[in-house]
Amino acid sequence: MLEVLLADRVPESWLSAPRRRLRGVADLAEVARVSPASASGFLAALEAEVHLADRAQGLRLARVESLLHGWRRSLQRPVERRHVRFLLPSDDPYRDLRRVLAGRAARRDSSDAAAGAAGAGPKGARACLGLFAACRALGVGFVQDPPVQLLSEDLSPAFLEELELVPVDHRAESELIVIRPRFPEAVFRGCVLVEGAPVADILQCWLDVTFHPARGEEQADEIAARLGLERWDQ
Repeated sequence: MLEVLLADRVPESWLSAPRRRLRGVADLAEVARVSPASASGFLAALEAEVHLADRAQGLRLARVESLLHGWRRSLQRPVERRHVRFLLPSDDPYRDLRRVLAGRAARRDSSDAAAGAAGAGPKGARACLGLFAACRALGVGFVQDPPVQLLSEDLSPAFLEELELVPVDHRAESELIVIRPRFPEAVFRGCVLVEGAPVADILQCWLDVTFHPARGEEQADEIAARLGLERWDQ
């Protein structure tokens, strides 16, 4: 829901979300595809924290920078992950993962494509590039040669094999890391297609890289600068 309210501030190539004027609870529930009760509770929470402007003019966020930083802090919890490698040796895991994801998206028929945002896959089996790999695909990459990260709802060996991947011991050096996101709807509804491959949206990248020990804060600062976050409250 928050990405829907922020969508008009972000280029469509960086965030897949409806862009329209929202007048109230019913509009937000319809556009975000949530229940009216969920939309009402969400807006009430924003209003309680003084993050909504005068609603006479429709739904507009206020004190956006404070809201975003609060959103980011709320995500500082461990996530489930797997270290993996390709079934066959790869000299460029980033390139090959994009190839696999693009091929998977292309195989889906039109009805599937309508059901899953940006070709990420059917619910329960969605996957997209994430973190630094997504930043690179979106053209905002700052950190050179980090591990390649995939966001996936399914971490089972069978699903990984579908993506030409196999698990490895977490203590071993691996080509890629697969991460199960805590909030899959927020991740996969906003993802975009880049050269046919599903990629996490730029706001999700900003959230995910911030606390990463491998220069994540610098990457987050680069995203903030490219988005002009410091001007969103003006």
